Amino acid sequence: MFELLCEYARTFGQDFPISAVMDNSNENGVVQIVQKALAENKPFEVPKKETAKVKENGKNKK
Repeated sequence: MFELLCEYARTFGQDFPISAVMDNSNENGVVQIVQKALAENKPFEVPKKETAKVKENGKNKK
């Protein structure tokens, strides 16, 4: 997997966002995602998480 991650970094000029996918994938899943990105010559896009709703009373507003 190390060599695959190095190839990803060389190809796209950035590290693969492994921390963004490790919660939902095992090592084989990560390998498949990286291989697909390399095969399609398209960097992996981290899925956006839904933002938490802000309480109307303003306690959670920043």
